Amino acid sequence: MTNISDLSSSLEALLAAAVDRKVAPGLSAVAFDRQGVFAQAATGIADVETKKPVTLDTVVWLASTSKLAVSLLTLRAAEKHDFDIDSHEQLVKLVPELGRDWKGTKVYDLFDGKDEKGDWKFKMSPESDKLTVRQMLSHTTGYGYFFNREENAWLMENAEGGHDLGSMLYLNAPRVWEADKEWHYSMGVDWLAVVITRITGIPLRAAFQQYLFEPLGIAPDTLDSFRTPAMDAQRGSIALHNSANSETPFIPLPFPFDTPQYEATVPEGKNPLTSAPLWGTLPAFATILQSLLNEEGPIDRNGLPLLSKKLWERARGDALAELGIEIPQRPNFSESVLPVFAHGIDWWKKPKVLKEEEDSKLGWSLLQATILKEESDTGLQPGTITWAGLANTYYFIDRSQGIGAIVTTQFFPWGTQEMLDIRDEVERWAVANNPKRTA
Repeated sequence: MTNISDLSSSLEALLAAAVDRKVAPGLSAVAFDRQGVFAQAATGIADVETKKPVTLDTVVWLASTSKLAVSLLTLRAAEKHDFDIDSHEQLVKLVPELGRDWKGTKVYDLFDGKDEKGDWKFKMSPESDKLTVRQMLSHTTGYGYFFNREENAWLMENAEGGHDLGSMLYLNAPRVWEADKEWHYSMGVDWLAVVITRITGIPLRAAFQQYLFEPLGIAPDTLDSFRTPAMDAQRGSIALHNSANSETPFIPLPFPFDTPQYEATVPEGKNPLTSAPLWGTLPAFATILQSLLNEEGPIDRNGLPLLSKKLWERARGDALAELGIEIPQRPNFSESVLPVFAHGIDWWKKPKVLKEEEDSKLGWSLLQATILKEESDTGLQPGTITWAGLANTYYFIDRSQGIGAIVTTQFFPWGTQEMLDIRDEVERWAVANNPKRTA
């Protein structure tokens, strides 16, 4: 049997070869099965200015991979406090700002084309259009994102508070579609910060710690929505991919960038960023991912379930199936109107057997991750959930094979083909070195 040291060395060699090819300034990865971590490695630099090396203790921005943790927190809090994620009435009672009669609400305005000056117009959505927490988790609220919809990019430039991602003004925004009509990756998930805080009665950061991190045994200063001084000391930096210069392909980010940082109570009018809140080490976040491999659903360090079996089955299932919606992989799985942040890509997970392009579809779970409907060309099985973060972090959880992995660097834009290739290499490596197969 291959031991963890040998497997970690093998994984490190894969990552180091990519760093040598200048795919990324630094890379780290963790692979795990139902028993725990079976390989972890880090190589390269964490900061393109100071040349500080990447280690497994390096604190990274997990960006949208955080969404899975947000989902678990939301579902756990909702279940403990008897909150129905399908109820518009309960939601509006808890968050009246999402009701039609709330003075100043804009969430029931829909984009409706442009006027003669090129500015967007709006229309009121029909009375049947009612928001729920389930839609926030399934990304069917009808919202867009500033980096993937022209309408939202325009809104960011022109609306009051549009540039402040930690503002309630940013949340109180028009939508692109009525709810439950389309799947579109969107900012609607940021309303969950309000929902979680009001369900639990405590700030979001405290809710993460009480409902998720402490039960899973995640150590302080390794995973948090607020970077402590100890975390900042271990933090790298986010670089910019400078594709025009092959000798210096990564440069310091030429603009300030951070997520809203709230140590305790959030100031009036502000809101934590539940679309991408977490900073931490890769092994700490892998603890959350690994918990999902348990046959009966995620369990805490004492063997107790985080969710009821009924809610877990719903959480990991395809939330779009009941709506008759699928996510097409092509021609454009992702689109980008701000190339500095993200590339548009055609394939998210290419299937092992290529069919007609329109036949390649994905599902979406309430864990805020895609669900594979067919085996991928990297060996991931149907039912695997997988997602990513904006600074080029990628994970998968393949319950049928009992394995998962997460790999990260820290640079913009998301989705370069070279990083997608590294993601695929790590997936193939994890499948080939699955301890269950090699025992």
